[in-house]
Amino acid sequence: MKQRTAGAYRFTISYPTSWWSVDLHPRVRDAEVRRRLLAGMTDGDRVEHADLIRDTVRSAKKWAAACYEQGALQFYGFFDVVEQVPLTAITMVLRHDVPDDVELDLSDLMIAFALRNAGLPLGKGTAANRTEIVDLAKAGPAGRSTSIEEIELEDLPPGRISVMNTLVPLPGTRELLIITSLTPNVQYTDQFLPLFERIADSLVLEKVTVDA
Repeated sequence: MKQRTAGAYRFTISYPTSWWSVDLHPRVRDAEVRRRLLAGMTDGDRVEHADLIRDTVRSAKKWAAACYEQGALQFYGFFDVVEQVPLTAITMVLRHDVPDDVELDLSDLMIAFALRNAGLPLGKGTAANRTEIVDLAKAGPAGRSTSIEEIELEDLPPGRISVMNTLVPLPGTRELLIITSLTPNVQYTDQFLPLFERIADSLVLEKVTVDA
């Protein structure tokens, strides 16, 4: 599905078939999160993993609410239980207007991420803590940063997440498209990061013409 930014661009992102999207509107969000999480699970699985499902649904609802508050343009998620371990991940797409008093230079923008990462001890010296400039085949230059973060969401216990942010400038505007993927399964960071990278790298930007 194509979606439009405020800066006269349409974009598409390709997600794995096992991932699902959620309408973030508060009237339908919670019910849709639960429905998506349970889709494809047998009644036996739902009974066997009831506690895991309850905690995951609760967490996913909190993340979806946080994404809505940030004005996310897209919210996609993944959930599975493998050998009693719940595997979860989300990707959200945000639009950000760079203030007029901030230099619109991708390298300069990424310095802030690099400096912040330098102060994070978790994942230092690995792919889980890096900042770089990449070139997306159908979207152009982008900044990418990975990190392992300590987080707290309302009514949830403190935890850690592995995060990848990809910042994509929209040419001719002061607008950035930010693709954020994260997972609480920090122990599987090495497996999730390549997947997050493929999702972000699939971004296709399309300039909207006047009569589009």
